[in-house]
Amino acid sequence: MFAQDIVLRGTVRDSLQHALAYATVLAKPLDSINVVKYTMTNDNGSYNLVLKKNGNYLVSVHFMGYKTAAKKITVSTKNTLDFTLIASVNELEEVVVKLPSAIEVKEDTTTYKTKHFVTGEERKLKDVLKKLPGVEVAKNGTVLFKGKKVKKLLVEGKDFFNGGTKLGVENIPSNVIEKVEMLENYNEVSFLKNLSDDENVAMNIVLKKDKKRFTFGDIEAGVGTDTHYKAKASIFYYSPKTSINTILSSNNVGEKALTFKDYINFEGGINSIFENGFSFKNFNFQQFANLKETTASKQNFVALNIIKNTKKKWTVSSYFIHSFDDSNSLSQTNNQYLNFDEAITNNQENKYSYNIINFKAKHTPSSSSTLNLKTIVKFGNNRKEKALNTMINANDNIINTLDEQPYFTVNQNVTWHKQLTANHTFSTLATYSYNEYKGTTLWATNNTILQGLLPLDTNQSLYRINQDKNNYNQEFNFIFKYFWVLNRLNHIYTTLGVKNTKTNFSTKTTQSLDNGNIVNFGSSGYDNDLKNNWNKSFIKLQYKTKQGVFTIKPGVSLEDYQWRNVQGNIIKKNKIRLIPGLLVKVKFLSAKTINFTYKYNVSFFDAEKAANRFYLSAYNMVQKGNPLLDESSFHTATINYRSNSIYRGLALYGNLKYTKRINAYKTVVSYVGTDRYLTTNLVVNPDKNVKFNGYIYKKIKKIKYKLDTDFSYTDAAQIVNNTRQNNTNKRYSYKLSIQTLSEKYPTITMGYKQSYSFYKNGARTSSATSQNPFINATYDFWKYYDFSFDYDFVIYQSATSQSTSQLMDFSLFYTPAKSAWTFRLTAKNILNANYNESNVFSDYYIGNTKSYIMPRIVLLTASYKL
Repeated sequence: MFAQDIVLRGTVRDSLQHALAYATVLAKPLDSINVVKYTMTNDNGSYNLVLKKNGNYLVSVHFMGYKTAAKKITVSTKNTLDFTLIASVNELEEVVVKLPSAIEVKEDTTTYKTKHFVTGEERKLKDVLKKLPGVEVAKNGTVLFKGKKVKKLLVEGKDFFNGGTKLGVENIPSNVIEKVEMLENYNEVSFLKNLSDDENVAMNIVLKKDKKRFTFGDIEAGVGTDTHYKAKASIFYYSPKTSINTILSSNNVGEKALTFKDYINFEGGINSIFENGFSFKNFNFQQFANLKETTASKQNFVALNIIKNTKKKWTVSSYFIHSFDDSNSLSQTNNQYLNFDEAITNNQENKYSYNIINFKAKHTPSSSSTLNLKTIVKFGNNRKEKALNTMINANDNIINTLDEQPYFTVNQNVTWHKQLTANHTFSTLATYSYNEYKGTTLWATNNTILQGLLPLDTNQSLYRINQDKNNYNQEFNFIFKYFWVLNRLNHIYTTLGVKNTKTNFSTKTTQSLDNGNIVNFGSSGYDNDLKNNWNKSFIKLQYKTKQGVFTIKPGVSLEDYQWRNVQGNIIKKNKIRLIPGLLVKVKFLSAKTINFTYKYNVSFFDAEKAANRFYLSAYNMVQKGNPLLDESSFHTATINYRSNSIYRGLALYGNLKYTKRINAYKTVVSYVGTDRYLTTNLVVNPDKNVKFNGYIYKKIKKIKYKLDTDFSYTDAAQIVNNTRQNNTNKRYSYKLSIQTLSEKYPTITMGYKQSYSFYKNGARTSSATSQNPFINATYDFWKYYDFSFDYDFVIYQSATSQSTSQLMDFSLFYTPAKSAWTFRLTAKNILNANYNESNVFSDYYIGNTKSYIMPRIVLLTASYKL
């Protein structure tokens, strides 16, 4: 595979023969066949360049303060080329470099000129990104640059659907892209950039000149076996003043248009200047779950994004998203409790409707002032219909459950940033949110359930239990932050804030009798009507100093908490806490950093944990809150190391986090036969947790080697039947992979992943292992064809189960010459695997689950490029 490649080696030195580190070396081909190659010298002034054998190149070296040196060469079997640079004596009025630069690095911006990397077979933005050095694209649409996650996507400097990367990566056509700009230390407000400690990365797509005012996109339709289908349209319009993006999708093959990570991006961008800012609450994330573990799935998706720049320095944008999922799932679970085992078969239908309307207006009257207005409205309904079959101690029971959870939320957000002088800047944030969640659950069974915990009328042919569960929440938040720049190396930050939350939590539990009458359980200790009012006010001081490679930022916050619970009795409490924190950054080079953070944290219970009357959590669980709860507190310390060199093809990342809880809310479990009664207590010194994750990869010639690893250890306390016991949970996994990077041959990734978990609950122990050899390949061949293949072999073993499964997917693209049409044949789950197997460890049981998956699907699609 590498017989036609030759490594050009050499050194770059000055006239005194001192090594010049990080000089740029470019090899421009003197023909039109090959592409520009580039690298940088290491600390010893040495470099390596992989060039085509017998190719003619102009090799040039660039280094600030020195004259450019260039030599023409013809690559032979072995080549060594050394350079000696002469210092520039005279300051030139203008320097013009005519050599094309594939990559330009200027401060925090890295610009890729995509024409030097693409071959013409690329279809979407993700295909272009995969060919850029230092850029990685995951299957879920996540983009990494130098190992850091890209959190914002811009097109021509404008947000693309509020900045989420997945929709753009999957839908923006490759043939409209002129440049890809990676913006490190990105901040939406330019004059806050050096004041924030965030290391956010944004990606800006620069369009080709003839695409500055243009409509483009794709229309795709496909049919397959067993009435499977897929239809999708992505249409984009861009102009200097207006952009309109539309995505329509419908399929029943399990493809997800919107993931949970995309949803988080839609919650308001990445400007996290306000560390104590607004957090949008949510109850249901099932609609964003991966659809692999479903037996049938249907999804409809609509997204519309409009951005308008006005003449009066206003930018107005809005987007609308509608998503509807209708899926079926089947699972078989074996749970081991303290005194009994339970076998569950769950046949479930899910119908999730999700809608979001976002409106933003940005006013920039000057370079030193920015005003942002934002409104987000979300509404929808989550409906789940379950048919449960449970087996406990040879007793068989069937429970049918219908659960509906409609919701409506609205959030108003106003931020104002003002730079008074170069040394004095302030930011303000004001938010108001209203959240309404309604839940209705019906349990129906032929056998009595929750005996001793539920006052059922047992003289019934069918037991029908209804519960309404409602949560209304209003929240107001105001923060003022003042940045005082003493000098270039020393800053003082002062933050003032207030937050008020009002919550009304209510439940109503009843039984519907055969004769149509309704029995209310309020007289038996059920039915909640809790009003909770929670207030926080604080003042925070931080001092930031930079000394050499170190940036040190200690801080302290004086926080006052007041809360009031009303449910029968009135409970008032007030706490004042001093909260310390520390941030230390060590930046050796632009791509090599160490970060350390420490914080003392205080958290508070939600309304449900304070409700003092019974309500049902499941068909076999009754729960009751504790109105006497106090605040929870814990220490967190995190250290991470990151090193990434685009030109050397080497990256190393490691993150270690330690959490030690002083006290925490813990679920207290009491068994009544096979049923459970749950409440919440504040437990002293309950647990500690250590987590580590990291990776290392190295590119050697045309091969990329990578090792990923994760480790987690938790030692936690649990109270079961009034007895305190310690639970230990250990998990680790590693993945070793090798990937070929040749342009002429298939790109093949193969590797091996293994995971291990161990759980100890009192005297009981359990463990499980998973082994996963895998291989995937992509190949562009015969100019018009594109092939991809994925294969996973999974071996799962636990104390109670052992299984193997094989998952294989395949696709073949065909694009006729000079045609806007593309045809694709796709086969999913070719080997027709039945299920995936996994284990779960909770505070009071150990579980093993088989989740059945969609059968084999063969799909033929045709797409037309506008």
